[in-house]
Amino acid sequence: MRGIGHLLYCSLIPVFFGLASFESLAQESEDIKKSLPTEKIGLKVEDDSKSNRPKQKRIRYIIKNGTGGILYGNPCVLQITRKMGFEYAVQTPLLPGSIIEPRRLWNNFKVKSLMTLKHGPFWKISLNKKMKRCGIKSGDRTG
Repeated sequence: MRGIGHLLYCSLIPVFFGLASFESLAQESEDIKKSLPTEKIGLKVEDDSKSNRPKQKRIRYIIKNGTGGILYGNPCVLQITRKMGFEYAVQTPLLPGSIIEPRRLWNNFKVKSLMTLKHGPFWKISLNKKMKRCGIKSGDRTG
C-alpha cells in the first residue's frame, strides 16, 4: 500500500508543478505579444515601401589638402558638419591613392553648391561661427 501511495504522490507533484510552469510560460508569451508592435498598421499599408523605411542621410565630403582651420577630429565640429550633410576629408597630395586636383576641385564645387542650395548663401559664415564656438569650448582655439 505504501508503494502505490508513494508512487501516486511522486507522480502528482511533478505534474502539478509542470502545469503551473506551462501556464506561466503561456501568460508570459501573451504579454510579450502584446508589447510587440503589429506588423501592419492598416489594410492599405505595405511593409516594404519607401515611406515606411527610416530616412537615411547621405553624407558628402569636402576634400581638403591640409587640416588648417577645420578643427579635424573635434567631435563637436564633426556633429555640426554632419547635421549640415557633409564632412571634411583630409588628404595628403601627391601620395598614391590621393585624389587629383581637378577631381577634388570638381567634387568640392558640387558639394559646396549643394550646401548653398540647402542652407542658403551664408552657410559658410554660420558654419565658421559654430566651429569657432566649438573650438573655444573644447580648448582647440583661443579667443
